Formats: sequence, C-alpha cells, structure tokens
Amino acid sequence: MHVPADVVEEIGMFLGRDVQADPLLQQTKPLSLQTLPSELRQQIYSNIFTKHSSRHLSRFPYEDYKHTGCRCGEGLSLTNRLFYEETRLLFYNHARFAFNTPLSCSRFLDGIGPHIEHIGALSITFEYCEIHFLRTIFNKFPPESILHTLYLQYTSQHVRPGLGPIYLPSVQKRDANIAYDIRFRPEIHPLSKLKHVRKVTVEGDIESEEIQEAIVKLSLKIEDAARRDGLMARETEVSEFMYFRKPQILFSIGIPDE
Repeated sequence: MHVPADVVEEIGMFLGRDVQADPLLQQTKPLSLQTLPSELRQQIYSNIFTKHSSRHLSRFPYEDYKHTGCRCGEGLSLTNRLFYEETRLLFYNHARFAFNTPLSCSRFLDGIGPHIEHIGALSITFEYCEIHFLRTIFNKFPPESILHTLYLQYTSQHVRPGLGPIYLPSVQKRDANIAYDIRFRPEIHPLSKLKHVRKVTVEGDIESEEIQEAIVKLSLKIEDAARRDGLMARETEVSEFMYFRKPQILFSIGIPDE
C-alpha cells in the first residue's frame, strides 16, 4: 500500500514534522502503511474501525430496526501479521455480527475461539424451537466479555395471547414488583450474566419466561450503568401494531451517546 506525495505532506503536518527535513518522510522508497509511525497507523485505524451509529427507532418502516451486519476492516486485519496483531481485536469489537439462525452463530463462535470475548455487537434471529440454543450461545461468552450491543429477533408468533412479555415497560407499569423481584433473583440464564451490554433490542414476543427474565436483568444493568454515568437510559416500546397483517412487538433500551 503506497502513500502518494501529497499524503506524505499531510502526514508531516499531522505529526508536526518538516517534510523536507525529516529523513523518514523523505526516504527514496515509497511509504506504505506498514512503514508509517505507529501513532499515525492508530489514527487511520480509528477511522476504519468505528462503532456503528445508533439508529433512532421510528414506527415505520419496520426494517429500520434490523441489523444486516457489518464487518468493516476485516480484510485489513487479515493482510499480514502486523495488521493482524494491531487490528484484529478492533475488528471483533467494532463489527456487527448478524446471524439468521442460532446454530450458525454457535458454529461461528466455536470457530473464533478466544476472540469471543472481544465481540462488541451481536444480532441473532431465532424461532420457538431454537430458543434452547441461546443458552448454548451465551454460555460461550466468558465473564470478561465486552459485548456492548445485542439484538434478538424472535420470529414465531405467540400462540397464547396475554399481557405481553415482562421486559416491556408497559407490562412493568401494571406491576411495579416485576423489576424489583427480578433484580434480586440469581442470574440463572447465561444471557443475564453479561456485564457490559449497553444496548439491547428485542423484536417479538419471546415466550420463554427464562429469556424474558434475563432481558429484564440486562435492562436493569443498563439502567444502573447509565445512572453511574449521570445519564438516563433510553427506552423504546412499539407493540401491538400491524405489519403485513401480523402483530409486532419491539423493545429497546440503551445508553444514549453523550
């Protein structure tokens, strides 16, 4: 990767060096990304590996809620040993990994081994018969996991209509004891043990009480983290409206960008 002369001049300005006097910037061989100073490479990496922007939820179209996945910078991180060592963790932390089935997600996590702890954003689509896979998936995340963004899309329709899942704010308003009671229960499902999640979005009425409770626990952790930062967690609920003649439920909670 060669660096043109005009870019070399900009590099000198960035580093506060005289292009004419600095031997590094006046070398006869063309500069490459590998030969740039480490601090400049880090500056370049910061422009390549960026956390995906938070999208404000609107009622329509429903597609706005979905994460299609983004793996920006993956090619750079696999170019050679230097870039692998300097950027591979950045890639896992800033990419969005989206999976249409829990099984594909589980296989991916098995393939990356210890890098699981560096994953930052994860999106999983699943149906009723696949709920049990969530326990398998989140059991793979170690206690030091830095997962900060989670999107769960449940595609099965609830066969027994009721008040709605307990993670919805509207349901908790009807019974103020729900959050208080769950806060002091032990963390049973591995999903509830994630420590650094700062945004959770759930699409659908998940029928598993264990998953519902885990989502409430994550919501409480997000609220506590926002409070420690002097912020207020932002909650969004869209429920019981029709999309292609099907009732839809969506819940999201996250810490807003400062």
